[in-house]
This record gives sequence, structure tokens and C-alpha cells, in this order.
Amino acid sequence: MYSVLAPTGPSTIWPHQSRYRQEAQAMAQALFDALDDDLLPVVLVLALPIDPTNDLPAVLEPATADLPLAPFADAVARGRAKQLLGGPAYEAAVREDGISLELLRLRFETRGVRAAVQQTLEELDEGSLHQHFSSWPVRLGEYFVVTILRMERKPLRAYPSLRPDRYYTNGRPLASSLVEGALYRFNEECVKSLNEPEPGAGLLFRPRETDELLRAAGRSLLDTPAQALGTDPGIIQLFATLNTISSLRYEGAAGEGRLLLALRGHPNLEEVFALTCPTELSDYRAVRKLLEMASADVHLLADGEKVYALGRQVGHYDATREDLFVIHFVTHYTWEFEHAGQVLMRSRYGLPALPRPRLNKLRFKKDLKRTFEGLITKAEQATRLWEVVLEASKQPKG
Repeated sequence: MYSVLAPTGPSTIWPHQSRYRQEAQAMAQALFDALDDDLLPVVLVLALPIDPTNDLPAVLEPATADLPLAPFADAVARGRAKQLLGGPAYEAAVREDGISLELLRLRFETRGVRAAVQQTLEELDEGSLHQHFSSWPVRLGEYFVVTILRMERKPLRAYPSLRPDRYYTNGRPLASSLVEGALYRFNEECVKSLNEPEPGAGLLFRPRETDELLRAAGRSLLDTPAQALGTDPGIIQLFATLNTISSLRYEGAAGEGRLLLALRGHPNLEEVFALTCPTELSDYRAVRKLLEMASADVHLLADGEKVYALGRQVGHYDATREDLFVIHFVTHYTWEFEHAGQVLMRSRYGLPALPRPRLNKLRFKKDLKRTFEGLITKAEQATRLWEVVLEASKQPKG
């Protein structure tokens, strides 16, 4: 058993350690503030000795973090025990991927350590206002280095999501929400940076743009319905396809209408007009023209690859099936991804966002009181100002 480093005694595992965490914090702040600034992301770096029998301390950065280290004392041992449960899966994966048993063992070990760390975080988070998420561990010297992201629980739970624990065919997790997609992209950037010849230097000198990460998160979320419909997400590129369709005008008019994504024969779909020759979704202009035929109760029906009919949704849809999704083309270059009547994501000019009001009334009143302290003394004044701002926000220009 290794010793646990006291929070008052920081230790340096590698040269860029502190700067790496600071840059990861800046990246997380920009990314998640763009989604919802109530998420309040905080980045921690946890280092656990690869060999628990060595007299090396566990390290947590920053040293002032309020995350206790003692519960992680056996995380590596538990992680190795978890990966051993894979057993015969080793040989099957070798045949499938063509990788060596040693490399596969390391992959399973990493997966096991991450699962053990995440389990510990979830136990510590019970009853807490926060929620912690573990990245994949990276071997640096004699340590497993894990980047941990903490966010506020309440805003995390405020948005609808699909069911968790769905995976690509290669075992990578699919995103159940836009926030989760952003979390996966953040973790990927951190792991990639720590695996460079100079660990962590990538975030210092080649930071990713927030918009780029948001688009990657949007792609990740739209891969989930693509996978659910039995298509290859990497081939159909649903997020990019829908952005392109929404960007096209027909005779100068913006496209409006709905596209229902479900396999042909779905019990909750009724075909009104079947296409003799189904149209590929990648035939953007043809799909845009077909959208002109849609109305308030007649929509395009597609299976993820082709538009095969015009029709409508009928009966009561069992949301637990998660095999019927709606794309609502709102106006020019703006569309929404919906499931069971709930908007999961809104994309405008190719940039995804959460389905939240453009203005928050409670926050507006708080900011108003703080900014004009002593000048706005009556509730009616604040209400009138809110109504003016709300009306102004609806204007297309100016």
C-alpha cells in the first residue's frame, strides 16, 4: 500500500504538471461555459503509483482541492482485478483487432483503473452538489495520471438525454447528451496531450478552439441515433449532413419542416406517400427540395441513410425504445435534434448548443441588482426592464 500525500505537500510528477492543469481548466471553462455557465467546471489531476507496493505518494493537483485521496488507495489494485475479469476476451480481441496480448493487457488494465477511479468518485459524490468524471489513465513515469473534471450536479440534470451505456462497435462510448459529448471530447484532448513526447505541452502551445470542440461534441451526439438505426456513424456523418441540408435555400426560402429518423416499418410511423426511388440523405439538394413537400403533420421519413417516404407519427411512442428521432428544421441553417418530444440539441450555423432559453430571468434580475445597486429599487422596475430586454432579443436585427 502506498502512502497518501497530504493536501499541503504538493509533488511534481512531470515538468508541465501545473501548467497542464491550468490549460486544461481554461479549455474546460471555455467549452462548458459555452454550453451552460452554471456547470462551473473544475479540473483536477490525480496521480496514482503504477506499483502500489512502492513507497510513492498519491498526488492530487491542485493541492487545495477538497477531494480526499484515501479512498483511491486501492484503485489501481481494484482496476487490475477488474481487467482480469476480461479473461478469454483477450484472445477474442486479438483475433479481431490483430494486436498483441501485451498491448491488449495494457488496454484492459487502463480500462480497469479508470472504472475503479470512476466508481470511487461516484461513491464520494453521493449526496453532493457536484459530480466528478474520470478520464482514461495515462502512464507517466511510475504513475497513472488521471484528469478529473468536476461539474455542478443540478444543471447537469436539467437537460434531457438518451439512455447511457451505448457503445460504438469498437467499444467506445456513445454520447447520450451534448454535455456528455463535450465531456468525451475534453477527455480525448487531455489524454492525447498527455501521450505526447512532452506530456501536456500540446495544451500549452496548440490549444483547441472551443467551437471546434463543440462541433465534435455535436457529431458525437448525432452518432447515437445513427448507431441506433444500424448505420455506420463514420460513413453517414449525420451531424454534417443535417447542417448542410439546413444551410440550403430553395428558391430563396429557408427550409422548414421535420425529418423523422426510424427504420421502415416502425409501428409509430404511417407512410402517406412512398418514394419510388428513395433519396440518399447525402443528396443534399434533393432532400432540401423534398422538405418543401412537408407540412405541419406530414414529414420526411428516413432510415438514417435514405429518405424513403413522406408520412406522419401515429400512436403512442414508447420512449424507452429510442429508435424514433426527430430532426426539426427551424429556419435557415438552424435545426433541432429531438426525441420523445424533448429537444436534446439545437444547431445554428453549424454550432451546437443546449436547448435553453436565450435569457435567464432570475440571472437577469440578479445581474441588474448588482450592476445598478441602489438605482433599481422596485420589483416592477426590474420586471419592466426584463420585458423590454426579452422583446429586444426577439428582433432579427439591431
